[in-house]
Amino acid sequence: MKIKIKIVCNPSAIDDIELFNQRISNLKNDYKNDFIIEDSSKVSFDLFINDKLVYTLDDHFGDDKVTTKELVDKINQQIYQVKSTRKEKDSSKFDDLGLIDY
Repeated sequence: MKIKIKIVCNPSAIDDIELFNQRISNLKNDYKNDFIIEDSSKVSFDLFINDKLVYTLDDHFGDDKVTTKELVDKINQQIYQVKSTRKEKDSSKFDDLGLIDY
């Protein structure tokens, strides 16, 4: 199961850059060449998984600012959801009784 992750972000939108870089470093180690991070002044934060936009701060309309911890937790949550969905798709089409589910 190969997952490609791309983060496009404006560093000035990150309130705790040290925490962000620490967590991103862990992701870089986990995903190696399948992880890309790009700086951008056009967007606050976009998360792409397998070339699909799965999360963006540009859709956050609340008055409260999203913290770095919330942002990193959201990244991990989105990755987990993609992995979970893939596991469901990869599971057998046979149910417990051996009948084919259509």
